[in-house]
Amino acid sequence: REVTFLCNIAYLGGFKNCPKLEKVNYSGTIKAIGTEAFMNCVSLTDFEIPETVETIYDAAFSGSGITNVTIPANAYLYDYDYGCTFKDCKNLTEVTFKGEYDWGVGIVYGCFKGCTCLKKITFPKATRWFDVGTSAFLGCVSLEEIVFPETCGSLDLDWNAFENCTSLKKVELPYTCGMIEIGRKAFKGCTVLEEIVSPNVCGNVTIMRQAFRGCTSLKALNFPKFYCGTVTIHDD
Repeated sequence: REVTFLCNIAYLGGFKNCPKLEKVNYSGTIKAIGTEAFMNCVSLTDFEIPETVETIYDAAFSGSGITNVTIPANAYLYDYDYGCTFKDCKNLTEVTFKGEYDWGVGIVYGCFKGCTCLKKITFPKATRWFDVGTSAFLGCVSLEEIVFPETCGSLDLDWNAFENCTSLKKVELPYTCGMIEIGRKAFKGCTVLEEIVSPNVCGNVTIMRQAFRGCTSLKALNFPKFYCGTVTIHDD
């Protein structure tokens, strides 16, 4: 039910399928949280990711009972094999990325897929590039609010990124962005989505096939007020 570490840890792992684990204590530093480290630890509801963590590997918390997550500044979500860092965390309600990222932010494949209680996610204020991976928020039916970076060099919403997020009403993209691509089926099935607020200043804008398929409540899609590139809208 409880484990305590009294030393510095380079790579924390080894608790996959420990359904009774409730608490992890540590007094030293942790550099990385390993692949499937706490996968299916359904009783682990509270785990504070320390500021010293630099890498969180594939499926580290997938299927766990964690309820709230704060990602340290510049921590890297590692997509070596299959991503899915927080997939199917049914109790997870809020995620916050701290600070400003020196390089970029990548939300790996299936990262929050199936987190049916997730309501809000806040990304860092600024980053050079921002990539929301394929199926990253697929089926997050309670997701109501996404706070994107205020400024970023490029924004890429991959295939099915927010598909079937049926509580999402409004999306405000970064105020200033060098390039935006809204991927194939990115918002498919978001039936209450009413408005996409695009950047005030932007370069190229691309909307891929079926990006808003089934968005039956969509009322407004405003292109950037100031842009210095091209706007491309693909089929369907």
